[in-house]
Amino acid sequence: MTDLIGRAMGRLASATMLKPAIRLDQGPMCSFTFDDCPRSALDNAGAALESHGLSGTFFVGAGVSGEDVDPLDPLMVGDDFVRARAAGHEIGCHTFSHPHMPLLKRSEMESEFQRNWDEVRKADPDLQMTSFAYPFGEVSFSAKRAASAWFSVARGVRPGLNRRIVDLSELRSYSLCDQTFDQAELGTLVREAARKRAWLVFTCHDVREDPSEWGCTPEQFEFVLNEVLRSGVPVLTLKAALGRMTHRSGIV
Repeated sequence: MTDLIGRAMGRLASATMLKPAIRLDQGPMCSFTFDDCPRSALDNAGAALESHGLSGTFFVGAGVSGEDVDPLDPLMVGDDFVRARAAGHEIGCHTFSHPHMPLLKRSEMESEFQRNWDEVRKADPDLQMTSFAYPFGEVSFSAKRAASAWFSVARGVRPGLNRRIVDLSELRSYSLCDQTFDQAELGTLVREAARKRAWLVFTCHDVREDPSEWGCTPEQFEFVLNEVLRSGVPVLTLKAALGRMTHRSGIV
């Protein structure tokens, strides 16, 4: 029953806008984001974006960075953060230890934010984190309030296009995942975003020839990137996209 209540509260929190924003230019845009950040995301997807003069948003958790979750694809570490930023990419916060945020007190959430910030800035002292991604995509009212107080924008995993009015405490996004990858559906999604002038956000983890259950192949990533480029939709980091809207603070 507790799990059922937790899921129900999560759905209710997700449906509630705590940080509404109005898009000023009303034009379409697309953001590519990466969670946990196995090095393959930077080496393959990052390089693909860079080849077109574009950038992505990489959400890192310094408490798990460098751990060989897959010995052939370790997570990004300090030098990778510096390299990514030098190439124009954005580094965002994914907490320090990747906890289940709905289970934490607000003070514990804020400790996760601060510890991650402090650790990442050991490698890159000038880094400012303005974007956040919820571990496991899990949200609650408390988690959304905490994220809204600390960051300009937070991204979730619930699918949907971000239209004229968006919730900066939980952006909607679509997963790029090998197990569910459908070229026709993704092509249609990109065209729909262009037609509706929406902000389309993609999320992914690793990008390699033998992806995990949360990742995709380089060919799949490049297919989606090329669909976006053909549609004429600008590709922006989350931080850059924020410059195209105005917002009023929600309940924090």
